[in-house]
Amino acid sequence: MTHFSTTAAVSGRNKFSLRFKFLGILLLVVLLSGKSWGQVTLGTSPYNQDFNTTTLPTGWTTRTSATANALGTSVTPVTTNTWASTTGEFRFVASAKSPLTSASLTATQNAATDRCLAVKPTGSFGDPGQAFTFQISNTTGMTNFSITFNAQLSDVQGRTTIYRVEYGLGTTPSTWTLVGSTFTDLSINSGAWGNSNITRSFGTALDNQSGNVWIRISCLVAATGSGSRCTFGIDDVNLSWTSSSVNNPATFTQQSSNTSTTQVGLTASANTNSNNIIVAFNAINSFGIPTDGTSYSASASLPTAGTVIYNGLASGLASVAHTGRAANTAYYYKAWSYWVYELFIGY
Repeated sequence: MTHFSTTAAVSGRNKFSLRFKFLGILLLVVLLSGKSWGQVTLGTSPYNQDFNTTTLPTGWTTRTSATANALGTSVTPVTTNTWASTTGEFRFVASAKSPLTSASLTATQNAATDRCLAVKPTGSFGDPGQAFTFQISNTTGMTNFSITFNAQLSDVQGRTTIYRVEYGLGTTPSTWTLVGSTFTDLSINSGAWGNSNITRSFGTALDNQSGNVWIRISCLVAATGSGSRCTFGIDDVNLSWTSSSVNNPATFTQQSSNTSTTQVGLTASANTNSNNIIVAFNAINSFGIPTDGTSYSASASLPTAGTVIYNGLASGLASVAHTGRAANTAYYYKAWSYWVYELFIGY
């Protein structure tokens, strides 16, 4: 996605006396080609997931052998099973909510349309190393992330498992950071069948990441106590964030040392987010708005009016003179800030 913010024109004649002002922010979208499997491109906040399905939603994986330095191995959850089944596995089960109760029969559980994604760890499966993992393509232009999910205790047993909300960055994170405090399965609903909401805020850790962002709910240490392990599930995930506005370039002006009767020198400095800029010129004080779906390079025409002469870092503009200009002729220039993210579509 590319968002543009503009300054107004710089105009001049011969030695080019300046006229300069800021205009309002312009927003548009450029969709860059590309696909990626199994990751989500976030749109409008919030992202919600209820797991009312029999297959993993795009972006989600269930994993074993997860560690503080490794994603773990992806495994496919069972499409349906009961809370009390002793088989070690990830599974889609009925959500541990009213009108169901801990005594609900198998037929009632299987018929429930409100589902959750759960795990039954055993001594040979997922204890430790179980993880519910969510992959985001990037968070460019997004800040202030927070997650809330419904943690579920659907089969109460004697051992206690410690869970963590973590994040990792990059294609295959080798470092995972704990967000907030840990919680245990037997702390959910005071240790009785049911559910409790868990909320964690990421501060600035996930802000404006151009690469992959991962969020997971994991168990990295073995359960304690005696007896079997509880069935633990997650439901009603809500991931929220704030979309960042794109600000104008901090400055945009004529560069007198690089200006002559046949060329115009310009300088600009980036906004506080260090967004790149594009610059266009015209012989009249009229400019079109950059078009959704178009990536602009030098010599590209804007819709209705204006020709692009520069696209790149604001600091690089000073080294690019606009040559071939006629003496005693007015030229107008306009600059946009923008940010870009790649659009990934998962299937």
